[in-house]
Amino acid sequence: MKKISNALLLILVCIVVVAVSGCKNAENIKSDTQKVEEKINPTEEPSKETSTNVIPKNQYVEVEYPTPNAEISNPVTVKGKSNFFEANTRIRIKDEKGKILADTFTTAEGWMEKLFPFSKEIAYKETTAKTGVIEVFESSPKDGSEINKVTVPVVFSAKTPKK
Repeated sequence: MKKISNALLLILVCIVVVAVSGCKNAENIKSDTQKVEEKINPTEEPSKETSTNVIPKNQYVEVEYPTPNAEISNPVTVKGKSNFFEANTRIRIKDEKGKILADTFTTAEGWMEKLFPFSKEIAYKETTAKTGVIEVFESSPKDGSEINKVTVPVVFSAKTPKK
């Protein structure tokens, strides 16, 4: 009977030790999660102005070209600076109805601690729409969702591109 009591006491001590160390790990995980959430849901709001003198940006990306409401040709070069996970900068072009005309990515010249330049020439599907948007964003390493997105309104050129 005494051996069973000692064995149960030993098991109980092991459970307490595991539970305590698990709580410490949970605190570390919670701290790391908060850091990731701060990046995913920044408190700084993206610029909502649409003047051609304003660079659409948030703390993780700045789109320098095209400027808001600029007339773009096909292909268009999208330029800016970003600080996304592994420098992977996603770019999507949509028409005014939300139809995706191009969906691609580029890699910035670096990542971590500051914004790094990126540039990508993008050919997009022809459209009869007069306006659309260029979205520049990061795919969340956590779940693949679109985060830290900046949207730039654009006007599609009425000129027919040279073939």
